[in-house]
Amino acid sequence: QHAHRLLKGYPNTYALSKLLAEELVHSYRNKIKFVITRPAVVISAWEEPYKGYVDNKKNGMIGPMMAIASGALRTVYSNPNKLLEMIPVDIATHAILALTCKRGLTKGDNIIYVNILDSYTHPYTYKQYFELLLGVVRSYPLRNQLWWPYCLVTANTFYYKFRRLTYQYLPALLGDIGTFLFGRKRQ
Repeated sequence: QHAHRLLKGYPNTYALSKLLAEELVHSYRNKIKFVITRPAVVISAWEEPYKGYVDNKKNGMIGPMMAIASGALRTVYSNPNKLLEMIPVDIATHAILALTCKRGLTKGDNIIYVNILDSYTHPYTYKQYFELLLGVVRSYPLRNQLWWPYCLVTANTFYYKFRRLTYQYLPALLGDIGTFLFGRKRQ
C-alpha cells in the first residue's frame, strides 16, 4: 500500500518518472517551446542508416527477439490478439525532428503531445508478429542457437508458467548440472 501511494497510483517507477518529467516540462511551457513525444516500443531501423540497424541488442523488443531467435525464449505472456505497438528507430527520429520543427514555427505556449505509432499502417498482433519473426529466424538461423526457434504467445497464466518451467527453467537447470559435472565454466 505504501509503495502504491508513493507511485501515485502508477504501476511502476518508469511510468511515474514519465509523469514527473512531463509535469516539469509543463511548468516551463511559458519560457520554452516543447514537444512531448511518446514513441511506441522502438525497434531496429526501417531504412536509415541501413535496414535492420540497431545499436543495442538488449533494449526494447530486440532482446526478446534475439532470445526467441536463439531458441531460449519459448513462451510470451500476453494476449495473442492484442496489437503490438512498435516503431522503427529511424521513423521515430524523423517524426520527432518534424514535430520539433513544427513546434518551433508555431506561436503560443501550448505543448504538443504526440504518440508515435505504426500500428495504423502496419498492424500486427502479438501472435502475427511472433509468427513472422519465427519465419525469418528459421529461414536465417543464428549460429549460436540453443534450440530450434519456437515461441507461443498465451494469456493463460497457468499455461504460461507451466511452459516457462518446462521449456526454459528445467533445460537451463539441466545445462548447468551438465556443465558442473563435466567441469566446464558456466557462461
